[in-house]
Amino acid sequence: MFGLPVEVMLMQLGGVSPQQTDVIDAFITEYKRQYPVHMAKGATLIEHAKPTVDAIADAGYPICLITSERRANAQFILERLQLSKAIPYLISRDDVTHFKPDPEPLVKAMELIGLRPEECVYIGESPFDIQAGVQSGAFVAAVASGNWSKESLLECMPDVLLSDISELIPLFHHNNKK
Repeated sequence: MFGLPVEVMLMQLGGVSPQQTDVIDAFITEYKRQYPVHMAKGATLIEHAKPTVDAIADAGYPICLITSERRANAQFILERLQLSKAIPYLISRDDVTHFKPDPEPLVKAMELIGLRPEECVYIGESPFDIQAGVQSGAFVAAVASGNWSKESLLECMPDVLLSDISELIPLFHHNNKK
């Protein structure tokens, strides 16, 4: 369920119904309190993610993080991992009504950056990501980071499956925007 909003995980794994708003609200309040404590120690990137993001940003491409996390949590992680300069745009679960695999977050990101779907490369590592990317009309690069099987990613029909995120660097340097 990695990649889904925390309240969706609570409902599906914890047997909580959408009508139990008091339970969901209490859980989210505690989640928000605990998040910085655990993420200060545990936030990590997949291998080669930082140099790849930095290389794409240095080549002049706008980068947007699209996440099911709350905006404050996502910003905390970006700063903690020293990515906030390279990733100036953010679409969080606070910005949308529907979450991945629905393409709404990607459509909002495209509007925010001012690009059409055919001008975008969407990079994801979960089936939810790949499904949303395909539905959005973007070029979809699936990264087999180990959290999901290659087969589960391929079933979602990405344009390309990468073994390592750094495989993107030549694509962006070949088409340098600067």
